[in-house]
Amino acid sequence: LWGEPGSNSLDRWKPRSVIEVQGVVVAWESDQLVVVKPGANGTSSFPGDLVVGIEPTWKSPAYAKVHELFLNKQFREVLQQGQAALAMTEIPRWQQRVVVAEMVDSAVALGQYAVAARVFKILAQDTSPELLLSRIPLPWSDELAQLTPAVVQESLAGLENKSVAMQLLGATWLLASEHRLVAIEKLKSIASSGESLMASYAKTQLWRLAASEEVFSTNFGDWMS
Repeated sequence: LWGEPGSNSLDRWKPRSVIEVQGVVVAWESDQLVVVKPGANGTSSFPGDLVVGIEPTWKSPAYAKVHELFLNKQFREVLQQGQAALAMTEIPRWQQRVVVAEMVDSAVALGQYAVAARVFKILAQDTSPELLLSRIPLPWSDELAQLTPAVVQESLAGLENKSVAMQLLGATWLLASEHRLVAIEKLKSIASSGESLMASYAKTQLWRLAASEEVFSTNFGDWMS
């Protein structure tokens, strides 16, 4: 976990500390991490956005195997065995989300962005923490977004999804399509919303509308603001 920032205005210039917490994870949702520490009678809660990572004791050998394959960069096997692992029941939801996030990363590593988007939908339609939602498979250039008709239809459907993350995902892929104007309007809408993580991504995706000459001739501080 990230340590809480100090109250002194000078504390923002100091590197934030990382705190290691041991315990049994009861829940890891978008707003909080709930654990039972060794010897404790009750639970302890921490803000969800302070979670840097979790080293799980996997509930199932199948999940442990998928994680091992991911660490060894055997990405095709992650997708194959991960799909079977997700079909298992009685696995903590937070562990399922971690495996889904690793499957998304694996598909991106293989250049299978359409697969990554379909897998990511599992995270987007759940109350997933931002740390996992940051795995969203966005294209960062029009050259990358070579769309098939099927991907275009899935992206258009994403615009109508209740999940802001799926709306963002659909809009970013459609920027390189004939639906560019619709995508721009959706990105502008998300950028001005209260969804902090997705709003930040939307603002950055809008940089793709500017010619490279314009970007490099502008003060980067202006772009960041």
